[in-house]
Amino acid sequence: MSSINIVGDVSYITFHNEDFYIMKVKTNKGSTTVKGNYIGNVSVGQTLKFTGSWNEHKKYGKFFEFEYCEPYLEKTKDSIIKYISYNIDGIGITTARRLYDHFGDNVIEILAKDQDKLKEAKFLNKSQVSSIKQYWSVKLRNNKASVKLLRSGVKIRLVKKIIERFGESTYEVINENPYKLIEVDGISFNLCDSMAILGGIDKDSDHRYKAIVINAIDMSRLDGNAYVLTKDINKYVSKMFWNGSIPKIKHDGSFPDYVLVKILSDLKNDGIIVVEGDKVYKTVDYNIESYIARIVNDMINTENEYLSKQLKSIEESVKDFEKNNKIQLSKNQKLALDMLTKSKFCVVSGFPGSGKTTVVSAFIYIFEKAGINYELMSPTGIAAKRLSIVTNREANTIHRALGYNGESWQFNENNKYDIDAVVIDEVSMLDNSTFLSLLKALKPTTMVIAIGDNNQLPSVGIGDVLNQLMQSSRVESVKLTKVFRQSHQSDIVEVASSILSNDRVSTKYNPKSEFVFIQRKPQDIFTDINNISRILFEKGMSFQVMSPMYKGNLGVDNLNELLRPTLNDKYEHKKNIKFGKSRLYVGDRVMFIKNDYNNMIYNGDIGKVEDMNIKDSKIKIKVFNWFDGDSYSDTSFNFSMSEVFSNIRVSYACTVHKVQGQEFDAIIMPIVDEYRIMLYRNLIYTAITRAKKRVFIIGQTSAFNKALSNERKITRNSSINEMIDR
Repeated sequence: MSSINIVGDVSYITFHNEDFYIMKVKTNKGSTTVKGNYIGNVSVGQTLKFTGSWNEHKKYGKFFEFEYCEPYLEKTKDSIIKYISYNIDGIGITTARRLYDHFGDNVIEILAKDQDKLKEAKFLNKSQVSSIKQYWSVKLRNNKASVKLLRSGVKIRLVKKIIERFGESTYEVINENPYKLIEVDGISFNLCDSMAILGGIDKDSDHRYKAIVINAIDMSRLDGNAYVLTKDINKYVSKMFWNGSIPKIKHDGSFPDYVLVKILSDLKNDGIIVVEGDKVYKTVDYNIESYIARIVNDMINTENEYLSKQLKSIEESVKDFEKNNKIQLSKNQKLALDMLTKSKFCVVSGFPGSGKTTVVSAFIYIFEKAGINYELMSPTGIAAKRLSIVTNREANTIHRALGYNGESWQFNENNKYDIDAVVIDEVSMLDNSTFLSLLKALKPTTMVIAIGDNNQLPSVGIGDVLNQLMQSSRVESVKLTKVFRQSHQSDIVEVASSILSNDRVSTKYNPKSEFVFIQRKPQDIFTDINNISRILFEKGMSFQVMSPMYKGNLGVDNLNELLRPTLNDKYEHKKNIKFGKSRLYVGDRVMFIKNDYNNMIYNGDIGKVEDMNIKDSKIKIKVFNWFDGDSYSDTSFNFSMSEVFSNIRVSYACTVHKVQGQEFDAIIMPIVDEYRIMLYRNLIYTAITRAKKRVFIIGQTSAFNKALSNERKITRNSSINEMIDR
């Protein structure tokens, strides 16, 4: 549907929340309701031009939904006076009329382009002159910029970020080099490219060439890499042109070496990248990795006399721990504990059932007996909760412990966190940026113990912290490899161990096993997923359906739609709102995909939509197992619509990456040949080790066996280990 324009005077503001307005507007055809987002203040009586389309609401009737709007000016005396008084702060009707009487019909042109003439208007005070200059130099230009961005399809929240980033230069940036907008998080190359091409910028311009290479590096960063090899840049460049959505460069989709060398040299001179040999970093990533390496070395080299004295001999403490817990530690577990006497920076890695939790408990016992002040931390709220439960000690997220408020850290390089030792669990989930923030907040005398499973999928963000630390010759590390047999050994642990050992895993149907493989043709898989989900739901068990991909019949997006009728009874009769390409209903299961530090809600937390107040633009969500600092309970919070749109996703199903660090009673996962490009051993391993009681893998044996035989491990381009060892 093509957009249309309407012009009218605002007669009543029905609702206003942040940038969202619902207004009554009087047009030449009568009064109508308009709604949409607008950056700026709206006043009753103001004349605005709206661009959008007509819609119908079941209850409230016909309304006009605008994509963007802007102050409207007719070249009549009354319209000009009204425009000045309603759009310029501090200028009322009387002053606006005096300005018109003084300058005549050219008043708008004078106010905009010949502001020296304002000296003639002796009735203006300094504040009013400043407001006039501010409006035409900043406000109006930003309004023009925002309208142009909105017309190009940029969302309102990103328009605000762009204007915050470029300020009064925004309009010039859009017109002269829209590729600079890529600097704003959330703005894609394709969007900038579309604006540039429509604006007449040549497809083989230097601006575009540099932007293409920057985007190629960013594509590599999305894969979690801190750098991209020079030889791989064209691989990413070629991907950009695969579907034909953007014009190819004259070099047939990739850069000749001599052209690429020139582009990289220019970007290096601009300070955007750092080149070391065949490694190309964004400058920010290079600085983060080199800073991490420098701090780790400082910690290793800086002696802590108190720790050295207290941990000089831990043999008796280890024996007491074994005796008190009636266990016999393995050789590698003892080696892990012995690292305390050798270094202040240690790493312990192991798979489920290898005794990591026991080692953490032993560290705690030794610290407490020696009078060492320590802190338990984890990258995510979910992992911190689990760490607290298994150790019976307080554990916090890194962000909470160090006072992160969403913008800055309370503890940092200028305000150190006073602690003797830090034990960090689930380090495989830790990205470079968060790791650096942690290290900067710690004193060089602090002992750091990193715990994790290096066979899990790496962090969502950039980096591969756990593996990088383990690969450094200067960092002490121990890998736990022994599976501790219990009276009833978990089938899940045995299968996980078999996967890592490259042993055969039986796909024979065994309903009594904790690991259940159900062979099905692709078209029959959902029936089993649905039935098992219903049974687990009715039993009150915690479970998660997960899929390797978002797209396809058995992808996350489709499964979320298909599972809703089973897990949200009579959903179609409940309050709902448009939510992306789908809808969000009261009763929907949701997952937070961003940290909300004000409410202490973390990426991966799961909840349920309890209520919606469409009029007040509020949604009530119950967060399951929320931690208030002392205990865990289901707790409800009210969120604005904008918070919900950016912070949550429907999560009857999710990807494997989204549940790292979490545990459920059961997991359900479809596996088909269609997804073979995404099937590999570590993905299956990560998925099944999220379950405590039951694993249901449903699908094709051929796909499962292909996944287990695919030793491709998500490896990240990172140089932390090399930088530490230099």
